[in-house]
Amino acid sequence: MIKKIKDLFPEDECLRVFGKKQPTVEERSVFFGNLWEEWKDTEIKLKPMVPDTPYRYQGVPKIEPVEEIKKFLYKNGQREFWDYQVHGLTLRMKDKDLAMIVRLKT
Repeated sequence: MIKKIKDLFPEDECLRVFGKKQPTVEERSVFFGNLWEEWKDTEIKLKPMVPDTPYRYQGVPKIEPVEEIKKFLYKNGQREFWDYQVHGLTLRMKDKDLAMIVRLKT
């Protein structure tokens, strides 16, 4: 998964979109906020993680739904912020076809 800011916001992509390699936080906020609004048709409400129960299988890890979806999207070449965004338990995506697949997985 992505760990560094330069991986989230590659200089070449920033140069293409913002006209400079290191846009300000405000510029990024406006740009990605606009993408969030544009992608409202692909909104998916994720279900919260189920807490431990007495009948839970031993050794089966709990997977938070957001992290599970992020891993799936990462494996499918999607980039956080640029191709999808998560706010709380709400996911919005650029690709409507992939959003349909994610809906089927949740």
